Amino acid sequence: MTTEEEKIPSINSEEVKEISEQKKVVVTYVTEDHVAVLTQMHGSVWPRVIPYCICNVLLASVIYYLKFNRKVDLTFSDKGHSFMSLLVSFLVVTRSNIAYSRFMEARSHLNDAMKSCRELVQHVMTFTRYDTSPSAKVWRATVSRRTVVLLRTIVSVLEYQTKGTDAWKVPELTKEEKQAVLMSVGKSNERTPIVLILFLRAAIASQRDNLKEPMHINKELRLHAFISNFVTAYHGLMKLITTPFPFPLVQMARTFLFIWIFSLPFVLVRDVTKLPALLLLIFFITYGFVGLEFVSIELDDPYGDDPNDFDVMGLAKTVFDDIYVAVYDVDGEFV
Repeated sequence: MTTEEEKIPSINSEEVKEISEQKKVVVTYVTEDHVAVLTQMHGSVWPRVIPYCICNVLLASVIYYLKFNRKVDLTFSDKGHSFMSLLVSFLVVTRSNIAYSRFMEARSHLNDAMKSCRELVQHVMTFTRYDTSPSAKVWRATVSRRTVVLLRTIVSVLEYQTKGTDAWKVPELTKEEKQAVLMSVGKSNERTPIVLILFLRAAIASQRDNLKEPMHINKELRLHAFISNFVTAYHGLMKLITTPFPFPLVQMARTFLFIWIFSLPFVLVRDVTKLPALLLLIFFITYGFVGLEFVSIELDDPYGDDPNDFDVMGLAKTVFDDIYVAVYDVDGEFV
């Protein structure tokens, strides 16, 4: 038996409930079902884009009414507008591509961090499963607990903007670990995991004092390699968080987009004389261009509570469960 601080921490009921609620809002769809894909609102940009579509349709209706009923012509030639459409298309599509690339890169780094934690504990259990001494059980529990705590703080760092929970305040940290973090890096969220990584490395190195037969140096280096992979993934995540999408490009794309999209009715009313066709064109062109911008906005911050954001805590919980299974397989329910 170990002390309370040496036991692997469990997730309390409130956290489990929160995770369950997060999983319920994750966007799912059947790609073969065209009707469902076209009409699904959950995870769609329709609710955010449709006000712009309606405003542009109303603007087109007013311009149409003034031109054909009041003889007030506010329209102008489409030549300059056509040239501007090339620039708007380039900026909007480029922004969407960059946002999507950053989104997938973040997901890749997150996957690498989760994988490293899972592999680390499984290799610890595999390398030392035949050492059943009390000190070996304590060592395995310590490494496992510190892995869980490290991943838990990563979740807190990523979700800080929406949840507002400081990494050094997560309940899984012991009092001594919180004090060590505050003394070394203060209340810096991003640097808290770095301190815990050091603690985890030290825990692995202490195998020489806790195992009956210390692991071969190659096995220990293998465990440290998993931590190095984790550090690489974490720094990749921090790179994306601390380096937002270039503001000048966002500003330029949005400026040209709104000028072009809301000047569109002044151009199309001159060329399209049938009102239903005019309003339909205005509506869906607005949806296409403004919708792409909102897709980029959705992808810019994948760690929030939006339906298309990553279920970071849910993914972490799966890793926690796998770690518990690995520990249970070797040392049973109580270590």
